[in-house]
Amino acid sequence: GEGGKEGMFPVAFVKVLEELPKKSDAESTSAKQEVSGKKKASLQKLDDDLMPRGVALYQYTAGNSEEISFEEGDELLLLNRVGAEWFMGENSRTMDIGEFPASFVQVVVPLP
Repeated sequence: GEGGKEGMFPVAFVKVLEELPKKSDAESTSAKQEVSGKKKASLQKLDDDLMPRGVALYQYTAGNSEEISFEEGDELLLLNRVGAEWFMGENSRTMDIGEFPASFVQVVVPLP
């Protein structure tokens, strides 16, 4: 596309205009029918929407082996809280798992 940038972004920030091709025509047709009917596209999509997650507000560099680094805009899956000021989670881009400061994250779907 224009600019040629590629990366991850929160699915909640996007309106799907055209479905990506599925594994089979039957799956593709049923998914499009469900989406057009304002129903859940699939159980996997529902799970993704409910997964506790946030978006990195700033770049963060890990201070030790327990922490993870991330770039501004990275999607961070929230696994649990570590004290009042930290999360344990996974960077969706790098697949690294570790701790990071809660103040660096805009929570999209909060932990239960």
